[in-house]
Amino acid sequence: MSPAKTTIKSSAVRSKVSKPSDKRRSLRYIPDVGDYAIICFNKKISQFQTDVLGIILNESNTGCSIVIAGTNKLQKDDQIVAQIGRLEALHATVIWRKEIDKDVVKLGLRYDE
Repeated sequence: MSPAKTTIKSSAVRSKVSKPSDKRRSLRYIPDVGDYAIICFNKKISQFQTDVLGIILNESNTGCSIVIAGTNKLQKDDQIVAQIGRLEALHATVIWRKEIDKDVVKLGLRYDE
């Protein structure tokens, strides 16, 4: 008797591999465990306070991608002060925004310093 064949779709077995994009100019890094993003709407570093907390998805030398609880306060081209992981607070700009659902927003930040 021959063993029964099991068919598994290749997409279920392979992990998603992102292909290099022309838009990305820097390597992306996975954040350290326990790191998070603090966003301040005030543009003065001397008056830095926590307005929004976010989860860091990936980091590069020029910016990062974060996820935050749904809010309309952060839109594309907004200038903010952000503390990403262990970095000092720095000026950043929201360069893209994607609403995942009504409660979750994904943001791309570019460091301005």
